[in-house]
Amino acid sequence: MLFRVARTFVGLVLLVGVLAAGYGFASGDVVKWRAVVEPYAVAAIAKIETTVAEWQKPKPAERPIPVEAARPPAITVTKAARREITEMVVVTGSLVAEEEVVVGVDIDGQKIVELGADQGDRVSAGQILARLDRRSLDVQLAQNDAAIAKADVAIEQTVTQVAQAELAVTDAQNQLDRTTPLQAKGFATNASLDTQTIALRTTKSRLENAKAGLAFAKADRNTLTAARQDILLKLAKTDLKAPTDGIVLARTAQLGQFASGAGGTLFRIARDGKIELDAEVTEGVMHRMQIGQTVLVSPSGFDDRIEGTVRLITPQVDQATRLGHVRVALPSDQRLRVGAFARGEVITAHKEVVSLPLTAVQVDKDGATTQVVKDGRVSTRRIVTGIRNNGLVEVVSGVAEGETVVAKAGTFVREGDLVTPVTETPASAATDLTATGENRS
Repeated sequence: MLFRVARTFVGLVLLVGVLAAGYGFASGDVVKWRAVVEPYAVAAIAKIETTVAEWQKPKPAERPIPVEAARPPAITVTKAARREITEMVVVTGSLVAEEEVVVGVDIDGQKIVELGADQGDRVSAGQILARLDRRSLDVQLAQNDAAIAKADVAIEQTVTQVAQAELAVTDAQNQLDRTTPLQAKGFATNASLDTQTIALRTTKSRLENAKAGLAFAKADRNTLTAARQDILLKLAKTDLKAPTDGIVLARTAQLGQFASGAGGTLFRIARDGKIELDAEVTEGVMHRMQIGQTVLVSPSGFDDRIEGTVRLITPQVDQATRLGHVRVALPSDQRLRVGAFARGEVITAHKEVVSLPLTAVQVDKDGATTQVVKDGRVSTRRIVTGIRNNGLVEVVSGVAEGETVVAKAGTFVREGDLVTPVTETPASAATDLTATGENRS
């Protein structure tokens, strides 16, 4: 067909030349024009004939489609297996003293003349932390001793007066007793009897005065004795002693400073040197906290972790921040510093369970699903999950141990797709688990 078209094209070209000659071209020009065009026309016809011949050659048989190309797409799968999972909750906070003891003074006007401990020192109960000037109290004590001695002398004198008054009363009573019978017989006058009666009353009055003086002297001595106890107590307080073993967290006492009860704390001590982590916990995970749980604590700047235990769980949550607090007891370590930041991982569960990689599980508003592969076909199945950690999640129900699932659910296949399962290698599994970047909190 193309050959006939080409011949027709050449004929048209020649016809145009003839017509051109009829419209005034000289015969010589037509001959020249034909001489120029005809070789090209002949060459074009030859090229067309060659191309048509090539097209008319029989075509080779088409290659058969490889059997592999007809297979379903390959997809990486993994198996539900029984593994040990340790669930952890991450908490953060600051290191604090388990119990803080403050040391101050409750006497005024005494100057600090000696310091026995500084910040960071470990102290024992009864150890002197500082001494106050006691000279004025020593003077008061000496004055009190003299006053008590004087009171003792006054008491002795009053006791003598009481004894003398008692003898006088006895003598006056005897005189009256002798005069009364004589007056009845007429051997003594009424005036004499009256005199003896008055004398008895006078001596009794003197006795009562003496006894009152003795009571007053004893009361005065008791007052002086109480004052002495107060002075001795103040003298004892001039030695500021550590009330417990511990570490001095802060010292504000200065040499030459006048101590005052209103001046505030002079020393702060961590009782028994115990330092713990005061950590904040979101309200959503506080129900998983229990006293005694193991906590792996990483204080700021530490290359290793310290193992502690949950000591206290606060019974309330802050309404503004929605955070609760837990106290984590830590072993004694001289590297610990109160106020330092620390991060803890609370081990809330540890058990052997059927589990899947987190990448094999999808979560939506209705719960969790995974894509099970059976006989090369994918089916989506609802599952109930439990604890999770290190890129693994517990499967409570929905998938049995040994069942095959898509390693990365929801990425390439859907319900009912045919696939060629390719078992996940341990190396790729580890890479996938690392890539999940699971937030353990």
